[in-house]
Amino acid sequence: TISFIDVLENNFESGTFNGKVVMIGSGSEELDDLKRIPGHSSLPGVQVHAAALTTLLSGRYLRVISGNIIFVITVMCGALSSLLFWFTSPLKVGLPIVICVPLGFFACAVYCFIAHSQLVNISVPSLVVVLLYFVITIYRLVEENDGVKGE
Repeated sequence: TISFIDVLENNFESGTFNGKVVMIGSGSEELDDLKRIPGHSSLPGVQVHAAALTTLLSGRYLRVISGNIIFVITVMCGALSSLLFWFTSPLKVGLPIVICVPLGFFACAVYCFIAHSQLVNISVPSLVVVLLYFVITIYRLVEENDGVKGE
C-alpha cells in the first residue's frame, strides 16, 4: 500500500508499479467505504477488491468436497463406531471416541481449508457418531435392565 500523496509527490521507488495491477481507493471512515468481513473488524473496499482479484489471478478458489465423499466417510465412520460402541464400554471407550472423532474431523477440515482451499462438511459424520453412541448406549442400558428384571 502506497499513499496517493506519495505517488503525487513521487515519493516511492522507481519501478514499483512495473508489471503490477494498481487499485486506487480510500481507507477513510468518512467516505463510508469500510466493509465488515469475517476475521477483520473492517477493511477498505479497495482491499476487499484486491483480495478478490488476487484469488482470481492465482486460481486458488475455494472448493467444496463432494457430497459423495462425505457420504462414504459417514458410512465408514458409522459402521466402525457402531461396532466399537457395541463391543466396548460406553464410558471407557465410547465417550472418548465421541469426543475425539468430531475434534479430529474439525482438525482435518481446518487443514483442508488452510492447505488446500477445500471446504469439508464435518457436521454429518460427526452427528452420526454422536447419535450412534447415544442410541447404542441407551439400547444396552435397556437390555441390561430388562435382563435384571427378568431374573
